[in-house]
Amino acid sequence: MAWDGLGAFLTALEERGELHTVAVLVDPDREIAEITDRISKSCDGGKGILFTTVRGSSYPLVTNIFGSPRRMALALGLESLDALSPLMAEILEQLERLPSFPPLMVVDPPCREVSEPSPDLLTLPLLRGWPGDGSCSGGGYLTLPLVCTADPLTGAMNCGIYRVQVITSDRALLGWHPGSDGQRHYLQFQALQRRMPVAIVLGGPPELLLAASFYLPGLPDEFSFAGLLRGEPVEMTRCLTSDLLVPASAEVVMEGYLEPGETALEGPFGNHTGFYAPARQAPIFRVTALTRRRNPIIPATVVGPPPQEDCWLAKAAERLMLPWLQRRFYGIADLAMPLGTIFHRAAIVSVESALCGSVPELIRRLWEEGPLRRARVIVVVDADAGVDPAGAWWRALNSSQWQRDLILSDDGSLLGLDATRKPEQGCPLERSETAELVARRWQEYGL
Repeated sequence: MAWDGLGAFLTALEERGELHTVAVLVDPDREIAEITDRISKSCDGGKGILFTTVRGSSYPLVTNIFGSPRRMALALGLESLDALSPLMAEILEQLERLPSFPPLMVVDPPCREVSEPSPDLLTLPLLRGWPGDGSCSGGGYLTLPLVCTADPLTGAMNCGIYRVQVITSDRALLGWHPGSDGQRHYLQFQALQRRMPVAIVLGGPPELLLAASFYLPGLPDEFSFAGLLRGEPVEMTRCLTSDLLVPASAEVVMEGYLEPGETALEGPFGNHTGFYAPARQAPIFRVTALTRRRNPIIPATVVGPPPQEDCWLAKAAERLMLPWLQRRFYGIADLAMPLGTIFHRAAIVSVESALCGSVPELIRRLWEEGPLRRARVIVVVDADAGVDPAGAWWRALNSSQWQRDLILSDDGSLLGLDATRKPEQGCPLERSETAELVARRWQEYGL
């Protein structure tokens, strides 16, 4: 099932008892973040939280909607996140036959039901999650925006999730990730000394959020990939003040531009590391138009030490990575990125016994290409060990000799561990027929 937009998905969450509404007045300055953090760290990820009355804004705000594996799967129309791997395998086969999946253009989109005559970014609910957030320039953050840009030479589109700090009614700062496609487009426009059009989107298809947070070589642009995940094209519309395309089902679309060389200090920003990302110079976004649905709901996420909502976006990406890795690297059986390590691409990789003796080479190749490139830690275990972190670490500690099995990258910044079984270890323990009998008669024993 593909949701028409954020509103349809929230309705589905409410029908399933997965959405809690907070009707009392809440403050976007740390209070919303504190509530969301406590809920997201509960044993089951809690519920999505809809704040209908946000101080300083007329718009409701929703957080934690992807904050559990069941809600993340539901957002993608799936029974479980494990279903993403066979879906991705089908997509990779489809791309070999049909490498493009163009979006569907819409003339009168829902995201343009209202066009604000005097756009005011300060009317949006802007979060501050930590006391020092945005202290250099002032102003709160849009934490779950889709930032749409295009290559100035080829016109190739990009959609990324980059934090946006709103500093005045008509200006905001874009916190590009270094090395991201958004930043690459910005540097190209800089070199050409041309004004860069940008669209900042709030809401839209859940599949587009996943696509925007995901990287694999050879995939089409995020809009096309989101369409492949949905099983139908993403409906798009052209901006009013530029040629950029944006999702037609968005809640809010902010159009604008970046002037070459115009920057201001953005940050600091409380990060998933448990520390503040330092303040740095960021390009200034100047708004030219703001369109929205009649009754928009603003999506946001809270950033901080895991587990948080973004962990489950990363878990979904993990399931998408596996088929690509299996096609590219012989012998890979499974993959896990533990929640506390996902932002550094740390991974447990299980391999078939046929790879015995070639694991160090595999680790170095994984560092060089694909989604695990520059992963800080890669632990490789046998397929029968599985990739559950507790079992994998148990196997690693009992199967490794550090001097022999540790692998360092050439610059010493990345660590690999070959924790596969070695010949001198003998045969692994096996389950007995008695164990199978007990498993079958478990309920008869009253246990």
